[in-house]
Parts: sequence; C-alpha cells; structure tokens
Amino acid sequence: MNQHAKKLSSSLWPELGLVSTHSQITNSLTNSLEFEEEDDMEEGQDDMNRKRNEYRIKVDIRGNVTDELLEFIEQSGGKIIYASKEFDSIRAAVTSKLIDMLSRRDDIYSIADAAKPHQYKLNTSQGVKDQRVDVAQAAHPDFKGKGVKIGVLSDSVNYLAQVQKTGDLPSNVQVVDNVGGMGEGTAMLEIVYDMAPEAQLYFATAVRSDASMADNIIKLANAGCKVIVDDIVYYNEPSFEDGIIAKAVNKVAQQGVAYFSAAGNEGNKYLGTSQTWEGDYKGNNQPTTFNGQKYLDFHLFSASSIYNQVSGSPNGCVLQWADSFYSPSSDYDLFVLDSSNKIVTASTGKNQAFEAAAIPAGSGYKLLVARMSGTPRFIRIACFGYLSLQFSTNGATSGHATAEGAFGVGAIRISSSPTSSFFNDAKTKALAPDYFSSDGPRRIYFENGVAVTPGNFLSTGGKIRNKPDFLSTNGGLTATPGFSSFYGTSAAAPHAAALAALIFSAAPSISLANLRNVLMTSAVDVGPKGKDDSSGVGVLDAVLIYQNLKPYLSSTNPTSKPTSTPTSKPTSTPTSTPTKGACSSNPCKNGATCTESGNSFTCSCKSGFKGKLCANKDDSQSSCASNPCKNGATCTAANGSFTCKCATGFKGTLCANKTPCSSSPCKNGATCVEANDTFTCTCPAGFSGKLCANK
Repeated sequence: MNQHAKKLSSSLWPELGLVSTHSQITNSLTNSLEFEEEDDMEEGQDDMNRKRNEYRIKVDIRGNVTDELLEFIEQSGGKIIYASKEFDSIRAAVTSKLIDMLSRRDDIYSIADAAKPHQYKLNTSQGVKDQRVDVAQAAHPDFKGKGVKIGVLSDSVNYLAQVQKTGDLPSNVQVVDNVGGMGEGTAMLEIVYDMAPEAQLYFATAVRSDASMADNIIKLANAGCKVIVDDIVYYNEPSFEDGIIAKAVNKVAQQGVAYFSAAGNEGNKYLGTSQTWEGDYKGNNQPTTFNGQKYLDFHLFSASSIYNQVSGSPNGCVLQWADSFYSPSSDYDLFVLDSSNKIVTASTGKNQAFEAAAIPAGSGYKLLVARMSGTPRFIRIACFGYLSLQFSTNGATSGHATAEGAFGVGAIRISSSPTSSFFNDAKTKALAPDYFSSDGPRRIYFENGVAVTPGNFLSTGGKIRNKPDFLSTNGGLTATPGFSSFYGTSAAAPHAAALAALIFSAAPSISLANLRNVLMTSAVDVGPKGKDDSSGVGVLDAVLIYQNLKPYLSSTNPTSKPTSTPTSKPTSTPTSTPTKGACSSNPCKNGATCTESGNSFTCSCKSGFKGKLCANKDDSQSSCASNPCKNGATCTAANGSFTCKCATGFKGTLCANKTPCSSSPCKNGATCVEANDTFTCTCPAGFSGKLCANK
C-alpha cells in the first residue's frame, strides 16, 4: 500500500483499487459508500472502472482549507458541499481519481467517507406542568423568556408554516439555515415555545456536516442567541477529546451562551439498558493472523471470551481508544462476526483512533476487537439502534454533549398523572431516568492536543467529566406531524434549554457560571440518591430554579415565593379550544379538543387517553404511544401489546428490516423475486446477468 493511502478511510480503499472490490472492509455505519448519484451496482470490472471514473463519492476532507484547495477540487471534477476554514474541514462529492490526487497533497490530513448525523429521537408539552413551569410563571410574570433569543439546531423545520397556522409556534421564527428533513427541529421549537412563550426563536440545521454544525453554532451565537440547544451527534465525534463541534460549543460558552445538548439514547447501566462497553484493553496474549493481517492479540470482554454478543436490531457500532484522535500511535480494529465466526463487517482504518462497523439485519452477531500495534489503552465500543450487549458498562454519553461548556441533558418520562409534577411524584415514589437515556461519566485523555496524563492512557489516567448534568421531560405531545408523542433526549434537551431562557429573562445580567450553579442546585432527585451517572443532579424544577435565582434578581423584579400548588392557568395554547365559555379554563387534558354545548362541554381525546377530561391513559392504546413500528408501519394496540403492519418494502416484528427487493436491485425493467431473505431477477428479453444489467 502506498504512503498516500494512509490518509484514507479504509472504506474508500476498494473504490481506489487498493484492496479487492469484494472485500468486506468498511468503517462506515452504512453498508456502502454514499454516492452523489444513483449507484448502478454493475458486475464486471469494466463497469466498476466506469463507476469509479464517473460517480462522485461524498467525503469529509480534513486539511488546510484555502481558496486554492477549493478551486482545485472544483476544477478537478469535484463538487464542494460545505467548507469551513475555521475547522479545517471540507465536505465534497469527488471522483475516485480526485481522491487519489488529493491524498498526494501535503495540505490534506485525511479523507473519509462522509460522517452521518444521528438524531436522538425516539418520538402542549406536559413538561410545563411536570417541571412546575406553570406554577413559577403564575407567581412571577417576568419568568417567560422575554428578551431572550434561543437557537435550536436539529435536522429541519419542515411543517413550520403548518404549525404556525395552528398557533403552536409564533410567526416570527428566524430560520438561519435549513435543509430537508423530518421536521424534528419544529417539534423542538414547539417545546421551547410552550415553556418560554415570550422568547425569540431561531433555527439552524445541524445535518449538512459536522463542520457546518459547528459553524452554525457560532452563527446562532453571533445572532444574539443566549441559549442554544441541539439533538444531534455525529458518529465520528471523538469520545476522549473535544472534536470540532465540542470546540464550537466551548467557544460560544466562553461568550456567555448557555449550550444544551441531548445526552443520547444509548441506555444506562442503572436500568440494565446500556449499549456501551468501555474499559481497559485486556489482550489474550495470543498473536495471530486474522483477516489476512497480523495482530498482537484480541481483547477479552470477560476472563474467557473475546466476543461480545449483540442482540436486538442494531444499526452498527463504533470503536474508539484513548489516543490522539487524528494521529494515533496505536491501532485497533473492529470486527462483526456471525454465529459461525465468519467476518460480516470489518473496520481496519489507519488514520484515526476510530473504527465503525455496520451490522446487517439478522441475529447471532458478535463483536471482536483486535490490537494491531501499540500498548493497551482504554477503549470504548458504542452501538446504535435497538439492541443489548452481552457485556456492557456505563459511559454511554459522549461527543459535544460532554464538552466542558455544554449542559448534557438526559430524559425522564412524563408524569403518569397529567395534573401532577415530578416534585409531587417524588414524595410518594422513587423517580427513574427513562430506559434509553444515556449515562456517564465521560473520560477525557486529551485536551487541546495535549495528553492529560502523559504515558497513562488506562482507567487510572485521564480525567472525569460528570455527565449528564441533569434530566428533563420527554414523551409529551406536539402538533408537528410525526411527533405527536415526542420521546427521546431530543425532547428533553429543549425543555432544559427553555428553563435557561426563563432565567435570563428574569436575571438578564446573570453570568453563565452563576446560571450553571442555579440549575445544578434546582433539581428533584432521580435514581440513586444524590448526583449519579444516569441522572446527574436529577430533573430540573422551575419553582426551585426561581427560588435559587433570588440573589441574582434586580430590585425591580418580583421575588415573591412561588407556591407548590398548581394553578388552573393553561400550560399551553390549544388552538382548537375556545377562549370563552365552558372551555375557557381548558378542562380537557393531554391535547384533547374541547367542544362547547350550551353551558357544558365535551372532550375529544387524542389516541392513548380516555375519560371525561381525557386525563387517564388508555391502556389499549398505550403500547403504541412510543411509536414502536418503524418505516411508516401501522401500529395496532390490543390487550396491552401491539402488532405492526409493515409498509411495502419492509418486514420484521417492528418492520425495521428492508425486504431484499426494496432497493430495486434489478435493472432494465426486470422482475425482482424474493425468497429466503434473498432475491433473483427475472430478466426481460435482451438482458442478462444477476441484476439483468448486461445487454
């Protein structure tokens, strides 16, 4: 292999002919590279050469970004998607020939397949009542976000105009940058608006690229946003040092911006749902040749096993180790094996302390970590999807949500009583984080490129960041299509961010350090007693926040102590509820529609609720409330369980798996016939080949 290839992600090697094209090597969480155009998937070598020459592959380029470099890419047949000089990053669509040309330039550090964003979504807000915002605002009119700008970063603001028409969002939302998407940003904005109705709302997309997200963080701060919140993580964000997004977070925090980020949906050890394993690498001291490469040894997940079994419906896993992320001195590889120990996916990159392997649909898979070079170090495996690991630990949260300047926000499910609060619930029962909420802590081994504990990269070295910081509500209702019940730390983060906006509106001159102190001392305990890895300090409470805010209030602000008795003041603005008459007090709960009839009223309940006021959960529907069916499937609840009716092209209990013909593999009008999880193509006259691609 030539020296220039060391700059390349291993998933790009087959496209350049550096390994055989049938190799299973990849370090992408997708099963194939992302092409700018439709991939023909032809069979012959001539076809493969044509594809390499004609198709442009989306890549992330790290290097010294100059106008000359950008012009070189464009003039050489590439297409610039996004470039950031501040973060030494370019996302571009390039040909394989151009990749080879770029790898030979001294100003290029690395080239990798385009990293994909991951949204912390499991899919008005009851958080207004659960976190006693209604109580605090009833007693303190200055506690509604007036004069404060809040920026939201997510996928998109699809459905924004529709939600504005219903009155669930104001007409003056400022969109700084947007792309197509599911509209999760719209749902997040709704939550902020419910909690802080007088704040000015801003939005910018976070999914163009990691460098674009970092730049948009700074743009929102420059637009005057005192609070920023996101629900995005990139799979390739460093776990053991700050990446470019974390650096942007720290930069705006130094300017006094309160930054909130979803801690993640990868589970926690407290509830036995962790999808993470991290700890010191323990080799089996058996050098071996595996996958055509010589390895020093394999990692022991237990005293007797080098494998970690994966069950459920995983998407993929990433491996990182405590080394300089972009210039590692040690090398580890990640393999996915089937039940017969055959390699299904392998990630064997060289240029980063990072590997990523996709896991296909099916069962019986297991993970294997091999050490090619270097001394044993602290390692971390994190898996995404709906899964469980045979061996797991705490430490699921990572990336920019664990930056020093960020507030990492975990999730707690809405109160079982729509009229209660976490503060009151805690008097009679123990509270717990949601099952998927990612726990900490986060170990850090490098800061600003310098080792925290030089020479010690095991569990006895480095430093600990205690994350997440706290919890907020998830599972409430929104008017955004697709998010009628909004679950995940994606929903929790905007609840917490809105509370910071309330603080800034009541105490405009408060410092970020003092705001942090107020938040960290204003929570109801959740999980193990005291501050813990799964819940931080607990779930934030608005009444406690205002009480602890008193030393920072000006003399003109009201400081009367809020009562703990919920008032009858509406917690949101249901657009279908009349403002006068029998419905004026908003008697219908959980987003129900109130209809007047003389001096009386009736409530039309939303799915999942029942009773005269729609205040009670409907058990016959609750099993579908978390949207367990995937890919547009229809969920039908019955007897406490549910069934999924899959849309065309999907199968499985949850409709999470694609059918073999769903990607239309057969060409030229051929008929795709499925059988035993594979397919055959029936070719029309004049065509032949496995895919009917040859004339």
